[in-house]
Amino acid sequence: MYDRGVRVILLIVALAGCDVLLKLEPVKGVDPHLVCSHEASPSLFCADFDEADPVYYVNGNRFPLPGQSGNVMLARHAPALSGVNSLWIDSNGDPGDSYSMMATSPAAMMSSLHASFSLAIPRGSSQDATLVHLAVKNTAAQFNLCYAELIVHTNGLPSPYLAVQSHCGPQDAYNYLDVFQGFPADLTAFDIDFDLAAGMTNITIGSVSATLDMLYASPERGAPTVEIGMLGTGGAGPELGLDDVVIAAQ
Repeated sequence: MYDRGVRVILLIVALAGCDVLLKLEPVKGVDPHLVCSHEASPSLFCADFDEADPVYYVNGNRFPLPGQSGNVMLARHAPALSGVNSLWIDSNGDPGDSYSMMATSPAAMMSSLHASFSLAIPRGSSQDATLVHLAVKNTAAQFNLCYAELIVHTNGLPSPYLAVQSHCGPQDAYNYLDVFQGFPADLTAFDIDFDLAAGMTNITIGSVSATLDMLYASPERGAPTVEIGMLGTGGAGPELGLDDVVIAAQ
């Protein structure tokens, strides 16, 4: 299982004899007419990829998309969940390449994060890779750090899965759950609810929903940090499509 260890400003994840609920539910999705520049209450992170300039928003503030690095290629084009563009990230199959967008609010004290986005994976990675990282951190609190991640899980499996994993608390409680077999080739609605107080992360991929017990819960709060994209792979990297990303902290 992929584990980046202690990476202070981005973090999350979880398996080991846990009670798991797996069921079908309607897709929650996001606002079909998302326009990040018009959000009434700015989210921690928002990206619709439809403005003339390639930008995303953090707490209502506009930032340019990170530039290409290594062999990673970027393009904005159709198809899109709403508007005209989505963001396509292609590692060209090269190992170790990464590309991501991130946001944090160091002064905010939150205990839950909700992420909605549309994701396509026309080509998967040959080894485990992290796609979404949701974390809260407070070094003055007993829990210190808790995070959950959406990952590609390939190691030791006959076929790949999209999985959710978590690392939480002073003893680094760890768990994970395989959720979706294979990769969605077309843009598919994803919805992730990370809740430190409940000790649970709920995830919906298309019409499939599951709940991960993070094996740790705390009433304390911490500063939220999120990261989304291609966060590094050990083998041949994937190709991803992203659209209408909204991540809110509470």
